[in-house]
Amino acid sequence: MKASIWAVIGLAAACAVGVTAGVVHAWHRDAADPLRGAPHAATATPFAEPCDAATGEGYVQSGQWTLDTFGPVLEITPTDCGRNAGAARRDHLDMEVIEKFSGNVNWRNTRGLINQLDCHAINYPTKPTWNIEPDRPYVGYRLTWQAQCNPSTPRPDSPFE
Repeated sequence: MKASIWAVIGLAAACAVGVTAGVVHAWHRDAADPLRGAPHAATATPFAEPCDAATGEGYVQSGQWTLDTFGPVLEITPTDCGRNAGAARRDHLDMEVIEKFSGNVNWRNTRGLINQLDCHAINYPTKPTWNIEPDRPYVGYRLTWQAQCNPSTPRPDSPFE
């Protein structure tokens, strides 16, 4: 009897997560997804403000998912404006990346990806591309920075981080 109760609870939790993930996925997807067909219009107003209000230029020129020996990699090419955005406007950079690329099946570990992105934007703005990898562990910004944006050793979350 206990096993069947746990099975029902597990099934209900899986359904709830699936519905939530589907809503989030549809909300952020605005590019063609080869696994789901043609692109469709975003269902919500974008949260990222343009990097340059006068021209409407964004922070990201392009981004491409590739695979290397460690797994999927999102290779981001920032615009000149994006390179110079610095720490003060990194939230808008983060939102633009999330809006453009989170709909891909490789997107996961959002906090870890954003820590890697922020690390590149703040500490290595002149690199030609910024590579962020969902399979790298989330360790918080400080340890991501100490690992030169490439953390490899996981650690448990501390409270209030």
